[in-house]
Amino acid sequence: MKSNIIKLIILFSVSICFAISALAEKSKETTSSEKTKFGAAVAAEGVVGLDEILAHPKENISKKIVAVAKVSKVCKAKGCWMEVSGDKEKARVTFKNYGFFVPQNILDKKIRIQGELTEKTMSVKEQKHYLADEGRSKEDIAAVKEPKFVYEFVADGVEIVN
Repeated sequence: MKSNIIKLIILFSVSICFAISALAEKSKETTSSEKTKFGAAVAAEGVVGLDEILAHPKENISKKIVAVAKVSKVCKAKGCWMEVSGDKEKARVTFKNYGFFVPQNILDKKIRIQGELTEKTMSVKEQKHYLADEGRSKEDIAAVKEPKFVYEFVADGVEIVN
């Protein structure tokens, strides 16, 4: 009887060890710092540089675009927006329906963005919100007094290239 109880305890312990090991491996695979794709799959063909898109923005409004750019800013609160740069141009990127976020540690990474280019007037309140998300000073935030016209990507997918 004692021997059976000891065998059951050993069997139970080994089962728990295997389960913990499997969970740890699965956790490693899905860690966002290692993840390179966010949202919908990004098309591999038809990729255009950000500068080329913004050289003729009116022609690209509301079209499905795949752009390549470098991350220059990321929301420090949640990763719910970013700013990307080409050689000359920059644009803000938000994520369709607030459906996904990106890691905050992707500054200077080259990425591909799939989504639509939009044009809008950003309110003073929204500008201040973004500056606060960036961690900017109270003085910088208070200096915003006027709405501002911007081009913005609404991305349904982002892929980190390097």
